[in-house]
Amino acid sequence: MATRIGVVTFPGSLDDRDAQRAVRLAGAEAVALWHGDHDLQGVDAIVLPGGFSYGDYLRCGAIAAHSPIMSEVIDAAGAGLPVLGICNGFQILVETQLLPGASSATTTATSCAAISACASRTPARPGRTRSSRATRSSSPQER
Repeated sequence: MATRIGVVTFPGSLDDRDAQRAVRLAGAEAVALWHGDHDLQGVDAIVLPGGFSYGDYLRCGAIAAHSPIMSEVIDAAGAGLPVLGICNGFQILVETQLLPGASSATTTATSCAAISACASRTPARPGRTRSSRATRSSSPQER
């Protein structure tokens, strides 16, 4: 029986399918988990993917940390279940205090101000949008 790895999808997730594909390519069974559920479906590990369409400046990790499934993830992680957070998924782990990190109001306000300042003077790079990346075609074996 293959190892079952759950990949949690949050509203606005963009890289959950990429994570599921990586799990399958590694020889495990990818189990789709929805953020609003409370059932981890008996998985052997969990992936919290990145790619949230809302961007880092809104602290999407703070929002996602309050999703119903996260109470189950926190309990399971406390019991030794491996959990991998990628990109914004890492932010979720920090916000749930499964990983140490800076998540204070002062740090967030400073980060938001810095991001706003950078965004206002940084030109967009052509061809590097999320939408162009998300519409990339792939063969049926890669899906």
